[in-house]
Formats: sequence, structure tokens, C-alpha cells
Amino acid sequence: MASDVNRVLRGASVGALSAIVTAAAHSAGGGAHPSEAGSLLLMVVCAVIGWGAASKREISRHRLMGALVAAQALGHLVLSAMDGHPHSGPADSRMLWAHLMAAVAGAYLIGAAERGARRAASTLRRVVPGPATVPFDRIRCVPVTGDRATRTPRLVDLSSTGTRGPPSAA
Repeated sequence: MASDVNRVLRGASVGALSAIVTAAAHSAGGGAHPSEAGSLLLMVVCAVIGWGAASKREISRHRLMGALVAAQALGHLVLSAMDGHPHSGPADSRMLWAHLMAAVAGAYLIGAAERGARRAASTLRRVVPGPATVPFDRIRCVPVTGDRATRTPRLVDLSSTGTRGPPSAA
């Protein structure tokens, strides 16, 4: 169960980090702020790459970096195509290095978060006892007999007396 949660968190982290870094780098590199359609396509591309990163139980740091780079590259192509934003000059090399450094840092952070979550879950599993279970044969239903079966509580008796509906002045 904990590995399934880690996989989902890994995929969500890859998708979200890629979308944020791609949009920020695109805007900082001279591109326009993404339009609504561009943002939607960027989220779809990054979500698909994040889903791919979450599909494996274990993933190496190199594959995680590759997923981050692929999501950022595809997302950047989508934004460039949507905004008609060509690249050239020194801004391109700075943007490329920023994307690569973000991918490396992101892979290390996501890997560390996954290991930390795994350690926290195993520690919590050792410290907190499992749920208490009651054996089925110890559960008993006691039937109501005698005088208690025919008597009704006073609250139930009073609940139906009185007028029902709006006040008479209305």
C-alpha cells in the first residue's frame, strides 16, 4: 500500500514540477505567458509523463531525470508552438541549462521525498499498533424481551404530539 502511495506522489511530483518549471522557464526566456490553451496542453503533456513515472514500482534516479527532461522538453515545444515563439541566442543556452539543472535537482528532491515517505511510513507502522479486531464469536446480540419490548421511550411518545406545519398566523 505504501509503495502505491509513493508511486502516485512520484507521478504527481514529476507532472507538477515539470509543468511549473516549463511555464516559468518559457516566460523567463522571452516567451509570452502561456495562454489558456497552451497551459491546458502543457498540463496534459506533463500529466502523461507523470503517469508514466508512476507506472513503475521502482524507478532509478536517471530515469526520473529523463522523465523530467522529457516532460519539460515536450512542454516547451507545446508552448513554443502555441505562442509562435522562436528561440535563438544566449537566452537559449541559459534556458537549456536551467531546464537541465531543474531536472537534476527535481530528481534528487523527488527521490529524497520518496525515501523519506517510505521511512516515515515504516516507522509509523512500527510505532502505531494495528487496528484492534474483535473475534466474531464474542459479538452477541441480546434480544429485548418482556416489559422493555412493549414500552416506548417518552421522547418518542412526545415527538408526534402537537401541530405540524406552519404557525396559524401564516
